[in-house]
Amino acid sequence: MKNRSEVERAIDKRMGIKEEADPSGSVPVRVGDTVVTPRGEAKVTGITIMVPTPDGEKELVSDSCFVDQQAAEITLDNGHWAHNWQISSINGEPVR
Repeated sequence: MKNRSEVERAIDKRMGIKEEADPSGSVPVRVGDTVVTPRGEAKVTGITIMVPTPDGEKELVSDSCFVDQQAAEITLDNGHWAHNWQISSINGEPVR
């Protein structure tokens, strides 16, 4: 993923997340992607990653996340939001 901040790369490294989709099949979802969720098809307008810290959990606004590797809330242009694990397809391609 290009144009990622140092903070995002550091968090990914701490959580053991690789830059590209890993061989286990986890797929990246990005702002602007069209996704299918239980609430229907919509475009991703925002991503908030829940980052575990020693003091609890903190939120990090990001432009991408992995479907199966991070706890994230995906904001959609249809007025709804979804957890990243609820996404069943990205840009017409099945996730699983």
